[in-house]
Amino acid sequence: SSNFINLENYATLGKGKIESIDVSEDGQYHIIKTALGIFLYDTETLEELGFFEDYGFYSLIPGTNQIIAITPDLTLAVIDLSNVSLIQELEPSNALEINNVAVSNDTTHLAVTVLQPHVTRQDWTSYRIDIWDLEKGTLTNQLNSELMGVCFSMGFSPDNQQLISTCFPSGWGIPKLFHWDIPSESLTWYINSESLLNQSLFSQDGSLFAMNESAQAIIRRS
Repeated sequence: SSNFINLENYATLGKGKIESIDVSEDGQYHIIKTALGIFLYDTETLEELGFFEDYGFYSLIPGTNQIIAITPDLTLAVIDLSNVSLIQELEPSNALEINNVAVSNDTTHLAVTVLQPHVTRQDWTSYRIDIWDLEKGTLTNQLNSELMGVCFSMGFSPDNQQLISTCFPSGWGIPKLFHWDIPSESLTWYINSESLLNQSLFSQDGSLFAMNESAQAIIRRS
């Protein structure tokens, strides 16, 4: 028999307030984001493999054992989980904050929400979305609109020519869906929506996209 007094602590994963937990696609690694930073663990042994102090938002890169995370210096670090090594580092220009990142399904492109000094108004700020080519490590496009505030989810079309983002409007208010044409860097439409975007956002031909709304899935034309 046993009771609470006889229980022993088997393991403690993550230190500080836990904000998110993920597992790599092959199940070998656990990624735990806390208020202190990002902790990496071996799933089988629960050994702590690495700790990245004060690192912010991160995203798993599909089909790989890699994550991309926001560093305290406001750069984007691509980290290999298998050997806890830095593969690549990207540096958005004039970044006051980096709030969110999203990787395309084919892992070739990255969308990054950046708070920047306003282009024309002194002591003002505005948001933009940077599009990076991960294979070349180069910035390809910047999506700007005075209508857009901070974004909390984004998704690419299969051909990486469209992006849909869920963002608060500039100055706050009801969240909106923003649809972007990436090559022309233009905002094509926006609608009120508090919905979350599905991971498999677009149809294969890019003409439809899906999102979660309350207890149902909503399909819209892009």
